[in-house]
Formats: sequence, structure tokens, C-alpha cells
Amino acid sequence: MNDYLTCDESVNAAFRTLLRMEFWPYTECVDNAIRILIDDTHAIRRWIILKNVEGVPKDREGYWCGELHLEFREDENRYSFYGEIIDKITDTIEEFCITFESADVDIEIFNSCSNVEMWEEPWGFLRRVALAIVIKSELPGNYCNSKEKEQLPVIKELVNLGYFVGTPKEEYFSFCELKSMANQFGYRKIEELFEKLETIKLENNKLFFTTVKKLIDCLCQHEYEPLWREIYNKLADSQAEYPDKVEAVCDNKLLVHTREEIQKLLESKGYSGTYPDFVKKGELKGIHLVKSYNLSYFAGREKNVKYFIHCRESLEELEYLTIQFVCGTSFLKKGEGESDIFGCLFNAKGRRIFNTMCHFIPLCEEDVNKTDDLDTSVNIAVKKAECIKLDEKERKIYYGKMIPGWGHFWNMFLFAGGMYSILMTLAGMLICIVATVAFGLFENISEVFSVLPWGPLFVITWILGGGMMGLVEVLAGRK
Repeated sequence: MNDYLTCDESVNAAFRTLLRMEFWPYTECVDNAIRILIDDTHAIRRWIILKNVEGVPKDREGYWCGELHLEFREDENRYSFYGEIIDKITDTIEEFCITFESADVDIEIFNSCSNVEMWEEPWGFLRRVALAIVIKSELPGNYCNSKEKEQLPVIKELVNLGYFVGTPKEEYFSFCELKSMANQFGYRKIEELFEKLETIKLENNKLFFTTVKKLIDCLCQHEYEPLWREIYNKLADSQAEYPDKVEAVCDNKLLVHTREEIQKLLESKGYSGTYPDFVKKGELKGIHLVKSYNLSYFAGREKNVKYFIHCRESLEELEYLTIQFVCGTSFLKKGEGESDIFGCLFNAKGRRIFNTMCHFIPLCEEDVNKTDDLDTSVNIAVKKAECIKLDEKERKIYYGKMIPGWGHFWNMFLFAGGMYSILMTLAGMLICIVATVAFGLFENISEVFSVLPWGPLFVITWILGGGMMGLVEVLAGRK
């Protein structure tokens, strides 16, 4: 496409995005115009508006499309946007040609900190927020406020803390801001890891990703939580002036009803607070198996426990309203300060537990008063927060078909059990050598080694060690 469509670079950039799309996007017809949704992140929605339009394909959202082109017909003073829509099920090809007189771009801006789900790794949450702001900042035009522009250097550095993406852009390959913040908090270890990242050559992807993973694992430790909060608070402050995407897009009646029902259900379970944040004080009796950062811990007999449930709303491709119940469990020591749901995201060696439960509400659901499924989801969220075992029905809903069982057991048995058996066998050999030397029998060490049943001992330690670890893993997962 040549940039003869318009002198407005924002329209040209929008069409370049549209021409690269592999699926026919969501469209809306307004009078004699069509709105085409080309970007839909939790921070922005970018639309191309084609005016005085004809030939728009109907009911083809989500279909494969290809051979997209844009040209100008001088004889008609109209533009033609044409291509093919492919139905992969029937393997049929439908050619289309949209003609229009002019085009414009409409961009809706939302709070980047909302509409983002939380998972166990808190820095991944920050990175998704930062990435949305960076994408917005790179659009033609001026869509960032003064606070975002001020924070843009550290925001761009956060984007590069993603070891699952491609090599960082060279102009962003610096961590000056994050190093400075780590220095202010006295986190010398973190500062050194950032310095190491800056020395890695761009083409050395493997070393870069390995170092980033090591850095993220370190940053997720509970002791480095203040650095995360400092960055999050600044990002949240920069987003305060923008509306929440869910509130802007969803039916208000559905939102109000859902929030009221969650408020009633959690209050009936003994939780206090106002949607979206709830808390409950209690104590954990008995011994429980819990999981944190892929490790299993025994927890129990805790006198000072706080249970948190935080609700996050997001949209799934304009089809579902998702309520993510972020469930946190905080085992507080005597004299320890207050905690909150964010504190449960960090690795505190089993002293903080984090789980999530997602509830999906179809946006096309006619009966907004339907609450049976919501009641079950709230029950599961409460049990996950309070370390209560789920019943069979709840486990099937929570895990789907991936209920922890023999698959988890065999993984632990084969790999962890094997490593345990090797280490125990080597330790036994070392003890044998030390004992023969201590009793002055070193010259007979080969005879001693040949007498001991190393093979059966290796197998027995593998079965016992791997079996116990596999059983603990299954029980912890089911809890």
C-alpha cells in the first residue's frame, strides 16, 4: 500500500496493520460507515472507520483472510480494499471488495492496570501493563499523558524483562532506571544482575534469556517486594485518569448484578471489604499441603492467618466477561506487619500462598440473574484461599480434565526420584570410603564395594524417594 490514501500518518499506520492481519476482524456498521477493530488490548482499542462504504463481508469475524490489497480508482474517486476470506472447515474461498470514499481512525484509551489477569509471577503482570503502554506510545499521535511519558524509560526496561520473547530492541537494551531503583533500595545482588544483562551481546539470546530468568526468579523473592510496589504504584498513578475497559464496553446491568452477587456471597462466607477486595482473619488448624512456586510445603497450626480474595475483571475477545478470583493466603508471624493480596504473589518459602479461579460469563447471556455457576466459583475461590480441600465436582470445574493425578506422580517419580536415588547412592559410596579409611581398611575398599548391594539399594531409594515425592505432589495439587 502506498501512503497516498491520506496525509494523516495515523490512518496510513492503521491500514498497514489491517493489511497484515490473518483473520477478518470485528466490525461495526454505523449509518453509511463501517468501523473495523484492528487493535484490542487492555489499554487501547484502535478502529479504522471507512466512510460511504459498500461491499462489506457480513458475519465473517474470525475467518482466515489473505491477499489483502488497497488501491485507488481514479475514475470513481474511491478506494478499494479487497482480498479473500477462507473458511477452513469447508475449504471455500470468498473474494470480497470493499469500496469507500475516505477513512479515519478512532482510538479508545483505557486504564492499562485493569483488564489484566494476575498469575503467580508478579513481574509478568508489571510487564504486561508496561507493554500495553509502550504499544500505545509507538502509535502515530500523542496518546500518553505526562506521567506515562515521565515513566517511559523504566516502562521500556520492564518490557525487556520477558525471556519468552525475541531479542530486545537495541535502543531499549539498557537497564539504567531499574539499576538505579535497585541501588536506592540497597539491592546489590539485583543491581549486579542488571549490569550483567547490559554486557550480553544482542545475538546471544540463550545467555540473555537465562540471565533474565535468574533475575526474575530472584526478584520474585519476598524480600524484593518493595521494589515491585514502588514501580506498580507509579504505573497505577499514571493510569488513574483513564476509564476501565470492562466498564466502558460491558453492559452496565450485567456488571452491577455480578458485583452485587459476589459481594453478598463473600460476605456470607465471613469476608469483609468492598468489591473488588475482600479479607478474612482466621487460623489454620491441622496440617495441610500447600504449593507455592512449584514447591510443596506443609502448613498448619497457624494462629494468625489472613485470607484475601481480589476480583479482577477482563474481556475475552468481546465474548466473555471474565471474573478472576485472586486468592491469597498469608501466614503472619508474631509482630509481622500487615499484608495484602499483592504480598501473596511473592515467594515467601510457603508463608504466602497464591491461587486463582476464573469465572466466565457470556456477554450474550440473556438472563443476567443466573447465579448458580457464580456461587460454585465463589465457593472454590474461598476454599483455595482457606486451604480447604475441593470436592469432586469442584475439582473437575477447577482443573477441567487436568486434575492432578498419575501424570504428576510419574513426573516426580521418574525425574525427582531418579535424582534423589543418584544422590543417595553417591552419598552412600562416600560414607563407605570415609568409614574404610577411618578403620584403616582402605586397601580393602574394592572388596567392601563389591560386597554391598549397590544395585538393589539404588532401586529401593528410587522407589521410596520418588514414590513419596510423587505422592506429596499429587496431594498438594489436589488441595
